Amino acid sequence: MLNFQDFKNATTIGDKLIVLVDDVNESHSFGFTDSLSKVTYNMKMLDGFLNQVNIGELLANSKDGLTTLFPLGRYINILKMKKDKSAMSMMLLDFRIEYSTIDTNFNDLFSENVVMQFKKLKYEMEDLYEDEADCVILSTTLEPPQE
Repeated sequence: MLNFQDFKNATTIGDKLIVLVDDVNESHSFGFTDSLSKVTYNMKMLDGFLNQVNIGELLANSKDGLTTLFPLGRYINILKMKKDKSAMSMMLLDFRIEYSTIDTNFNDLFSENVVMQFKKLKYEMEDLYEDEADCVILSTTLEPPQE
C-alpha cells in the first residue's frame, strides 16, 4: 500500500491521490495526458514515490527518449518523455482491463519491449493486488468530482 508521506504536495480526495489527465473514460479504467503541465504536476507529486520504485527495471530507452512503466494504485502508469523533456505523456490503464481490448492500438503505440514489460507488470499485479491499494483517482481537474 502506498504511504501518503511519500507524496509531496499531493492533492487528495479522502484517501485517494488525484492524478491529472486530459481524457478519462467513463469507467475510469483509462486515462491519458500529453499536457506538459499535467505530466510535470503528476511527476512532482509522485517524486517521493518514484524514488522508491525500481524504475531501472522498467525503462525502455530509445535515441529519442524513454518509456517508463510502474504500478500506481490499480493503474499501470506508462510515462513517455523525450530526452530533452520537450514532450511527455502519461497513460494510465487499470490492470484489470482485458488486454485484448487494447491489444491492437497498444502494439502500434509501443515497442515490443514495452508491450512485454506491460504484460509482465499486469500479470504481477493480478497476483499481488489488494483492494486497499486502490488509492488513485483520474481527474481532468484538481476539483473534487461532482456527485
